[in-house]
Amino acid sequence: MTKINKLLFLIIVFLNFPCLSTKAQLIPDKSLGNESSTVNSSKVRDLIEGGAIREGNIFHSFKEFNVNNGQRVYFANPDGISNILTRVTGSNISRILGTLGVDGAANLFLINPNGILFGKNAFLDISGSFTATSAESLFIDNYEFSALNPDETPLLKINLTPGLQYGKINPQSKIDNQGVLKVGEGENLTLLGGKVYHTGSLIAPNGKVEISGEDVQFTGNVDTRGANGEVGILLIDPKNILIAEGSNFSGEGISQALAVNNVILQANNDITVDDDITADKANDLTLEAGR
Repeated sequence: MTKINKLLFLIIVFLNFPCLSTKAQLIPDKSLGNESSTVNSSKVRDLIEGGAIREGNIFHSFKEFNVNNGQRVYFANPDGISNILTRVTGSNISRILGTLGVDGAANLFLINPNGILFGKNAFLDISGSFTATSAESLFIDNYEFSALNPDETPLLKINLTPGLQYGKINPQSKIDNQGVLKVGEGENLTLLGGKVYHTGSLIAPNGKVEISGEDVQFTGNVDTRGANGEVGILLIDPKNILIAEGSNFSGEGISQALAVNNVILQANNDITVDDDITADKANDLTLEAGR
């Protein structure tokens, strides 16, 4: 076969099997053994199944986890599962440029110590809560799920404080949201990283938006208004906060489209506000620096 014929053959293969490039973006690792995640692709979407089920949790583990622009990636939600936890054990940042969703009401956690980028066309289709974090590990229901030191199965810890806990976070790791991230009514939306940049939209109807890390730069929008007019809470809790001009916290102040009930800004060091954010732009505005 000549070089030209080989090239034509490769082009024909690529055109007839476009899912090959899609699957390359979602690469399960082997750390969960027989309980490894699987990716089933169709023309409509990619469905993530498999995983290690522990009580009401299902654990997924990927070497690479990316969603291409225009791609739709969904997690299956088996009966009895309340939390879907996904770690990235490779060395690359996760780029979410399309739609990320859950087939059900389970909460979704995405853990990548290298960082996570949500592009301008990123969109969440999630009824439960969503957490994006660059923590090294996550502790839930006495199970430790580590992205840096993966075991064959989620490791059981018997002396943990009940509830959700996060492991060490690299101060240089980034969570960058440029898209529209929305969760279900009354649910939580959390971005937790070393550095958190928010220039998109965070929507949690009658819920809670939490942005936490070493440093936060905020020039985006937050909407926590519920269907019946209730409004939730925005909590920003890093060491340093920069609120830039154009940030939207309420429907009465800067923007008629967005609202939060309580704005709580907590920082160990400095709070810098480039825009005029006053109490009339939220029902309750709390600034706490130098804690």
